[in-house]
Amino acid sequence: MRSDTDGDWLVSRAEFDAARLGRDPEITDTDAAFDTFDVNRNQLIEVDELESLLRTCPGLTDESAESLLAVADSDGDGYLSRGEFAALLARLAE
Repeated sequence: MRSDTDGDWLVSRAEFDAARLGRDPEITDTDAAFDTFDVNRNQLIEVDELESLLRTCPGLTDESAESLLAVADSDGDGYLSRGEFAALLARLAE
């Protein structure tokens, strides 16, 4: 199914909106985006969850999930906190 951009056999709201609108979804609520992509609900964005974001929004950046994580992970723990995730999205929106 082409709308299932992250390959999880489910169509998320972001994937649905992107398919319906024919473009990448616009991320306007960073908390909602964080909650959507924090699949395991551990309050951290891991590299595979960041990859899911990039598959859902392919026009967001050409950078890899690993390189984005390395740049945005300000405390060096290997994950993105809610604040680090919001800062990353703000940087990508520039």
